[in-house]
Amino acid sequence: MASEDLGKNVAIAMAQGQYVCGLGAQRPYDAGITEANAAVKALFGQTIPAFIALSPLAVTRDNVADAWRSVYHTDPPEEVRQALEG
Repeated sequence: MASEDLGKNVAIAMAQGQYVCGLGAQRPYDAGITEANAAVKALFGQTIPAFIALSPLAVTRDNVADAWRSVYHTDPPEEVRQALEG
């Protein structure tokens, strides 16, 4: 099954090779940075697009730890690390 949104339970399931083979993760931190940059540009009179979107981050078992770091800007929880080792 493929899903969306990276959370601890789905990361553990993916790491253990269970029911989730991949997902598209939202990137809220990166979205916030993008929105802040757009606001600054607008304040300085620069033209910004009417619509700004970020592509989701493709996540599989092979990159779940790196994806976690990218999405949350922190190391994966211990449970996820243990599932990847097991």
